[in-house]
Amino acid sequence: MTKIVTGILLLILLSASTALAVRPDTIKVEVDYMVGVGHSHKLQPAEVAMIVQTFACQGIVMIIEVSDSVPHTDNMTGSPFFGNMASGGFGWYKQNYMDHLGDPGWHYCIMAHNYNGGSSSGLGELAGDDFIVSLGSWSGQIGTPFQRASTLVHELGHNLNLRHAGNQDEGAIGQYKPNYASVMAYRYQVDAVRREMLCSELAEDTLIDLKNLDYSDGTRPPLNEAALIESTGIGYGPVDWNCNGIIDVAPVSKDLRDFDWCGSNTTLQTLTDYDDWDNLLDVTLFKSAAIGQTEEIAECLTYDEYELFSRSKLAPCDPPIVVVEPCTYQYICHDTDLDGWGDPDDTLNNCELDNCGTTFNPDQSDVDGDSIGDVCDPDADNDGLLNENDNCDLVVNLGQEDFDSDGVGDPVRQLPGGIES
Repeated sequence: MTKIVTGILLLILLSASTALAVRPDTIKVEVDYMVGVGHSHKLQPAEVAMIVQTFACQGIVMIIEVSDSVPHTDNMTGSPFFGNMASGGFGWYKQNYMDHLGDPGWHYCIMAHNYNGGSSSGLGELAGDDFIVSLGSWSGQIGTPFQRASTLVHELGHNLNLRHAGNQDEGAIGQYKPNYASVMAYRYQVDAVRREMLCSELAEDTLIDLKNLDYSDGTRPPLNEAALIESTGIGYGPVDWNCNGIIDVAPVSKDLRDFDWCGSNTTLQTLTDYDDWDNLLDVTLFKSAAIGQTEEIAECLTYDEYELFSRSKLAPCDPPIVVVEPCTYQYICHDTDLDGWGDPDDTLNNCELDNCGTTFNPDQSDVDGDSIGDVCDPDADNDGLLNENDNCDLVVNLGQEDFDSDGVGDPVRQLPGGIES
C-alpha cells in the first residue's frame, strides 16, 4: 500500500524546560517486520506482553501495533539513514507501509535484518520517532525472544531521549556501567538487568529486587573508581572489584568502563546511575510522524561486541526468557544483618522475615516459640526469669536447680505433673 501525506509540516518550538517536564502517559509504536527465507523478524505476542507490562509498572500505557510484513532485505542502507527515500531505504518503507504516517504520537519501528553492512542490534533516533531492530547476525538470524523484546525497548529508549550511559558521556565512561541498571546499558541490553547482575556476581539473589526488562530508576549508588568499597558493591551485596578473590576492607581502585573490569586500569572516574523513567521525553507528542527530518542517531551493540562480552564471563548463565514480570519482583529481601532472613520492619520484603531483626542469627532458633529469636529474646525459654538471671536460659528451670553448683542449671523441664530431672 502507498500512503502520501500532503500539507505543510509545522515546526513547533518547545523550550527544553517545557519538553523535559512532560512525562508521557501513553506511548504508541507501530511495528512492521521483514520475513526472509526460513526466518521471520515478526514480534511475537509474548514479547509484546512483556514490553507492555514493563511500561504499565510505571503507569504508562504502551500501545504496540504489530502491523505489516514488508519486503525483506539483508542490508538496509542510507545516509541519512531514516530519511533515505530510495527503494529499500527506511524512509521508503515508512512512506509506503506506515499506517499512522502523519499521525501525532506515533513511533515507527521496523524489525529488520541488518543495516549498513554490520551486525548492530539496532539503530534509533535520539529524541525522535524512528528506530529499527536488526538481529540478522544474531541467533537464528532473528535473536532470542528476550533479545527481540529488550532491543525494541532499548531502541525505543533512544527515541525517548535515553542514551547508553545515562546522563554521562559514553565516550569517556563507556556503555557498560555496572550501576546503570537499565537495558540502555550494553551490559544489560540483551542479557537482562536482573539476570546479568546475578551472573556477573554484582548482586545476590536474596538482595536484588530488579526485573530483567527495565529502565533504571536512578537508585544505585555512585561508584568512585579510585576508591571502590567492595563490601557495598552496587547495593545488592559485596563485589570483588579488583578480582583478587576476596572482599577487601580497604577501598580499591579499578577502571569499570569496559565489559570486563578485571583488565588493566586506565582513567579512573566516578560512575553514576540515572533515572531513566523520570527523564523520558516523547517528541511525538509535539510533532507528526513525518519523514526526512534532521536526525541524531545512536548506533547500538553489535554481535561481535556481544560475543566478546559473553566470553569474558566466569561461567555461562541460563539465557533470560520472555515472561510478564511482576512490578515488584517476587523475591525482595532486604537483610541488614546479612543472616539470610529479611528485616521484619521493611514493608517491601516478601521473603521469610528475621525473628531477630538486626542481630545475626542464621539458624533462627526460638525455643519458646514466641517468634522472637533466642539471641535477642530477653527471656529465651519464657520461664519468667530474664536470661541474665537464668542459670539455664534455653531450658525451663523454675527452681534454678544446680546439683554441682557450677553456675549452669541442671537440664530440667516443667511438665504438667511436676518437675522431671
